[in-house]
Amino acid sequence: MRVMLAALLAVNLMGCVELVVHQPAAPQGGRYMCEDGRVFLVEIREGGSTAAVTYDNRTVALPQSLGGTDVKYSDGRTTLYLDGPRALLETGGLVFARGCVQR
Repeated sequence: MRVMLAALLAVNLMGCVELVVHQPAAPQGGRYMCEDGRVFLVEIREGGSTAAVTYDNRTVALPQSLGGTDVKYSDGRTTLYLDGPRALLETGGLVFARGCVQR
């Protein structure tokens, strides 16, 4: 009897379980201003598969790569992380600009 009751309860509860998956926000291009006064530009290309980043008077095209909860673009030397209106830019393994917000 207990086994039947447990099985019936499990079947009834299956309809109550909701799977929530966090999807990163769609990448946004634009101008980013950072806490140290640095500014860089991001242009999202090819439906989001590439980002062109302009900083220090140069532009680099970065392919999208796997990220956690943010969107990540990297060519192995320069890496751009986008999380909604916030961004972080690394170059040569060092943080180029942090605390950046789309403006």
